[in-house]
Order: sequence, then C-alpha cells, then structure tokens
Amino acid sequence: MSGVSLRKVVKRYGALQVIHDIDIDVAAGEVCVFVGPQGCCKSTLMRMIAGLEKTSGGVICIGAQDVTALDAAQRGVVMAYPTDELVPHLTVAENIALGLKAVDVRAGDAAGCVADTARFLKLDDCLHMKVRKLPEDQRQRTALGRAIVRRAPVLLLDEPLSVQDARLRAALREALVQRLRDTGTTLIYGTHDPAEAMRLADRIVVLRAGRVEQAGAPQDLCHDPDTLFVAEFLASPALNVLTARADDGMLTLPGLGTAPLPRHLFAHNGTTVAVGLRPQHLALVPGDSHRVTGRDVVGDGTHLTLTGGGERALTVVTAQSATALPQVGARTGIRFRYQDMLLFDPVSSRRLR
Repeated sequence: MSGVSLRKVVKRYGALQVIHDIDIDVAAGEVCVFVGPQGCCKSTLMRMIAGLEKTSGGVICIGAQDVTALDAAQRGVVMAYPTDELVPHLTVAENIALGLKAVDVRAGDAAGCVADTARFLKLDDCLHMKVRKLPEDQRQRTALGRAIVRRAPVLLLDEPLSVQDARLRAALREALVQRLRDTGTTLIYGTHDPAEAMRLADRIVVLRAGRVEQAGAPQDLCHDPDTLFVAEFLASPALNVLTARADDGMLTLPGLGTAPLPRHLFAHNGTTVAVGLRPQHLALVPGDSHRVTGRDVVGDGTHLTLTGGGERALTVVTAQSATALPQVGARTGIRFRYQDMLLFDPVSSRRLR
C-alpha cells in the first residue's frame, strides 16, 4: 500500500500558472476525491501525479519515494485513460489485457483477470467484439477495465463513469470503490459532482481555479466549511445566503429580523457579513413575514420557496407531511437557531470563526 503526497506543486504553461502551490496528503488505502467546478484543474493535477504532465515546481511522492522526475511507467501508478486511448482494432478483452503488460502475469492468470474484470464491469457479453464497434458507454467501461485489471497500489480515475446511464453509474461506482477498498488500493477519484464526492470519499479535496480551497473528511467540510465557496458548492439543497449588517453586537438579517453577533466577532461591528443558513435549519412558525411561492416534494422532504423582506428568496426543507404545510400563496413565519448561522467575510469569503 502506498500513499501520495504533494508539496508546493505548481504547473505553468508559459507565463500562465494554472496550479498554485498545492499541498495534499492521501493516506495509503484511502479514497480521496478531487472535486470542483469546471476549470478547477483537477484533471491536470491528476495527470501530474500519474506522470503524464510534468510539474513546473514542487515535489510529488508515492509512498516514501520522490517520483517528481520519474516517467509515468516508473511510478507504479495507473490512471484511467480516456476512451480515445483504446486500440480500436483490438477486442474488449485484448484492450483490457493491455493493462497487464507492465506486470508479470502468466497467460492463464491474465485471462482469468480479464474475464473477472469484464464481468464486474458488465462487459462479458462483448469481450470478443472490436472496440470500434462499441457504443460510448461500453468503450468507457473498457478503458476503466484496463486501468483496474492491474491492481496497482495507486489508481487515479478521472470521471470514469461519466457517460454511463444514471442507474448503472450509481451501482458501478459503489461496487468499484468497495472492490478497491477490499484490495487496499489508494484511489484518487476526480469528479465535478459534489454529491458523488460526498458519497464516495474518505477525504475530499475541493479545488477551485488550481488551488485547494479546503480538504478533509466529507462531513467536516459539509458542517464546518472554511469558505463561502465550499459551503455553497457542497450544500444540497442550495445554501441560503444573506447579507447582514452588524451593529452594536447584533446582526440585522433582511426579512428575518435580528440575531446576536458572537462576542468574539465584535470587531466586525459597523460592517456587513455574509450569513449562510441551510434550508434544513429553517423552520416554519405561525406568522406572515413570508409568502410561499414554490412547493416541491423531493425524496422524503418538501422544499418550500419563500419570499419576504430579503433581497432573495429563501428555501426551507421540512420533513413535515405535505398536507400539513402551507400552500403556494399562503403566508408563514420562519424561525432558526442562531448557532446554525455560518458567517463569512463578504470580501474574502473566508469563514468568520
């Protein structure tokens, strides 16, 4: 088992710097998910770890070994290549078997590994078909099979199931992560989907424009975000964000009244503060401060959209029976606990703690 560490890793293309002083530690056997919006540079960072992109500065270690200057083939790391790296005139079985070329596996054992991998990825019905004749979803699973068949100590998968249908994607990703956990593989998984990251990861690295915004266990990032970006990006349903005025130790929240400013934040008196309130932390109470403008049943809860004296609508999520909730057009009040507020500097977006 091998961990991965990055220290002050930088990537430049000429004068353009796209990766900025990245420090990351991935423990041996851990499932670490790199997540961020388009342009976060997760793919570039993963390719640098795999040795497919050169660094412009910093150090990358696999286990105890500094691999920064080593070629991809020398690193003991496998990354799932995009489907256009498959060999089109070879069969599915032959393409998967290419993943075993770098390791010493007997022919009989190799055939068994390929067959097992194909069954796992639901490719056993097309093992002997040429890759060029396959639809895109089967080509993607073939590329994934070539990566996982080798059972490398460190595996990098960048959106490996992106073109699969929703049901198969959900089933395969859970089974895939469990399979890799069982073999002690260190997995770095890239996605743009925060819900997928929260579901799969032991550890999440939130990336934004080539920088680490925050890293940690999923629940730690969800409940204790360092920045407004992390709080909004990981929130599901979307975070309610208000601009509040801080004066004389009190916060004035548009449409929600006042709330005490924590004493250790009194230095912010006379300024504005960004306040985050999760929809599930707002409760309906008798009153007429807000009007219900939307109502959607989602899973086990109901999402209500409310408008009031604030600059934007609020979302409330409640598990109450839909029949007991106010209808669209009705008026209601809102209550929240002060300790559930997340306070941020509106300029830097850093958390006020």
